[in-house]
Order: sequence, then structure tokens, then C-alpha cells
Amino acid sequence: MKRILLALALVFTISNYVCADYVKTVRINGVRYDIYDDYTAIVRGIDYNMPLTELTIPTQIEYDEFGKPPGTEGTHYTVISIRDNAFYNNTALVSITIGDSVKTIGADAFGLCTGLTSVTIGNSVTYIGGDAFADCSGLSSVTIPNSVSYIGGYAFSGCTRLASVTIGCSVQELNSTFSGCVSLKEIYCYIKQPLVIKSHDFENVPKGANGCTLHVPVGSGDAYRNADVWKEFNIVEDLTTGIDGIHMYNRTINNLYFTLDGKTFKNKPTQGGIYIKNGKKHTVKCAIRQK
Repeated sequence: MKRILLALALVFTISNYVCADYVKTVRINGVRYDIYDDYTAIVRGIDYNMPLTELTIPTQIEYDEFGKPPGTEGTHYTVISIRDNAFYNNTALVSITIGDSVKTIGADAFGLCTGLTSVTIGNSVTYIGGDAFADCSGLSSVTIPNSVSYIGGYAFSGCTRLASVTIGCSVQELNSTFSGCVSLKEIYCYIKQPLVIKSHDFENVPKGANGCTLHVPVGSGDAYRNADVWKEFNIVEDLTTGIDGIHMYNRTINNLYFTLDGKTFKNKPTQGGIYIKNGKKHTVKCAIRQK
């Protein structure tokens, strides 16, 4: 039921992005955009006969359809989505930066971009379509931001040089997402409670003593060690909340100890357990007798 509700919510969300009336397709800096009457824009793909090696999807584009004089400001359109197959099999692309206004990346949007070595996904993306980056064999690392809740099937499958993956805390499920990523060495997973996954989600990813290392949040290690598939990785419990200090009365107080449920200690705790100090994990193994 949870999966069905999530899928329905995503369909509703995506449909909201395209409910405005289409105006026209424009070409800006080698990229085609469909613009709409609600001042939004959707990336259609690369301009014909305009090979690009570095692609930046901006948060806004500017276009004037009335032929104002050069230098006159045009109308601004917010870029909200990248269409299915937009840059599929574009082997010339080397790097991609997706702006923070983009919320959805369509299916096969960058599939088979074999020359791609670097991708930056914007912090507003919530939806990554199926096969969106599949078979990008040159890609070495990827960070899925905390904004992403849905990743379609096989989204990063066949990325044979992918060595490092960061999975944000909001991802709801995997579906053969990293199958065939045979070079994967490090997974940084910020999801506190392990997702229920199947072997095909990380099929052919090296596991066991000499395999991929899975980094999980402090306090989540036991859950991952007892979870199917996840337990096959080398699990390291070292991801923290990133607390560097507390700002109080216009000053920063460092060297405090924090429990995982937010309690604060000025001095080293007397109770054994896991604590956060200056953004790093500290383990108190035994009680200390106070004088």
C-alpha cells in the first residue's frame, strides 16, 4: 500500500509540472526548452547539430518572443524538469550540472552517455526516472541528494566505473538501481532504517570481506547488519548528523557531547554509549567514576 500511495503521489506531482499550456520550443545555449504559460520550462534536449561536452541546466532561462532590442531583459522561465530521453546516447557529454529548480529527471534522460564522468544533481530533485543514468560507463561517483524520494528501476545500472555512491536520507525504495556497478567500492547511505531490498538491487556489486564498504548513520549499524542484502557489505557506522557546534547568544560552543536523541553534555558522559562530538562519532565504552 505504501508503494502504491507513493507512486500515485509522484504521478500527481509530475502531472502538476505539465498542466500549464505549452507555448513553444526555444533554443538557448545549445539546449532546447519547452516553455509554458505559467513561466516554467522543461528541458527537451540538445539543440540539433550542437554537440556539448559540458552541460549546465540553469534554474531559469530568459527568452523574449516579441523581438525586443538586444540587451533588453526578456521573460524569465523557471526550469522544473528534464524530459524522458532528453540527452540519451549523447556520448559527447562529459559533465552535467543540474540546477536547484529542477524537480524531476525523466526516464533515460542521460542513459548511454558513455563519455559522462561528472554529474551534479540539484538539491530540489525529488524524482529520478528509470534508466536515467543507465550505462554511463565513464561515471565514477554520484551523490543522490536528500530531496530525492523516488528512483526508478535501473537508474544507475551498468555504470561499470562507478566507485562511490551517496544515497540521501529520503529515498523510499531501490529497484535494480545499482545492478551491474561492478567497480563500486564505497556506499554512503544516510537512510537510518535500512530499506527492504533484493539481491538484484546491487547485483554483481562486490560484497564480502574484500568487497564494497557500506557507510551508515551512527546508531544504525545493527539494523543494517541484520537486514537482507545490506548485511553482505562491509558495514561501517560512521555517518553523523554533521553537528559542528551549537550557536547560542551569538557564539559557538564546541566540544559538547550529544546523544543520538539530542541530549547535551558539557563533560565526557559517565554512561557508556555512542555520542557525537564536533560532528564525529565518539564511543564511551564504560562508565567513569566521578570523584
